Amino acid sequence: MPNNFRIFMKDVGGFLLSKYFYIAALKIAGLILLLGGGFFMLLSNFTDHGNSKILPNFIDKHIADVENTADNEGFNIKIVDSVHMVGKTGGLVLTQLPKPGSRVKTSRTVYVTVSKYRPDQVKLASLPLLYGREFANTQKYLKQSFFIDSEVIGYQFDEGPENHILAAIYKNDTIDNERTRKNDVFIEKGSKIQFILSKATDDMVRVPNLVCNTLDQARFLLSSSMLSEGSIIPDQTVTNQQSAYVYKQSPAHDSGKTLKKGDLVNIYLTQELPDNCKDEN
Repeated sequence: MPNNFRIFMKDVGGFLLSKYFYIAALKIAGLILLLGGGFFMLLSNFTDHGNSKILPNFIDKHIADVENTADNEGFNIKIVDSVHMVGKTGGLVLTQLPKPGSRVKTSRTVYVTVSKYRPDQVKLASLPLLYGREFANTQKYLKQSFFIDSEVIGYQFDEGPENHILAAIYKNDTIDNERTRKNDVFIEKGSKIQFILSKATDDMVRVPNLVCNTLDQARFLLSSSMLSEGSIIPDQTVTNQQSAYVYKQSPAHDSGKTLKKGDLVNIYLTQELPDNCKDEN
């Protein structure tokens, strides 16, 4: 038995050292390389294996241009959502997946969201009552929930608390106040509602009668009424403004006329007391 084993090992060793073994080994290796190369060629044809590109940045580009570029580069574009963005025109790419700069295979589908051409709208009926609400909280709520901006355009005296909404105005139309609420009005997201708010003190004062008073007396009356001195306009007779008399004022005194505090009143002077003032004296 041992002799047979030694004979067998001697024959194997001889074969491994012979040229026949090397020829067979080379043939087997070539066959493996040939089969492997064919496999990877088939894999490349069916899966684009090894065929990849850097994905361009499509963000902020118009979808029509993006689709043209994608066609030329061998990518597919699919719009998955459209969103209104304040300040952006419609049709712009907002996001893309995969991200710009990614290495992807050609024929890869790129998923994008685009900006809407028309802003979303919300019906006034969907908003809370605006009249009577505190402004600061309402402004915050409208911005966070509906992307609607707020602007205060004036104040009005009211016996209630200050800085509460007395009127809401949209596109020059009063849509909500004490008397009416136009629930069918549509408001665009990203637009602005204007407000008139309450104020606890009345800023309007009656125009005092300055005629027949000296300039100093007229100035005192204006100061007492919280109005401001406008232009001083003397006629040809005036030699001393301090001792001259007011013969006309603008705006004129009227029992029903009011001005805002701080408004200007123009004063017209003449040197002698006007005749109509002598009659009153």
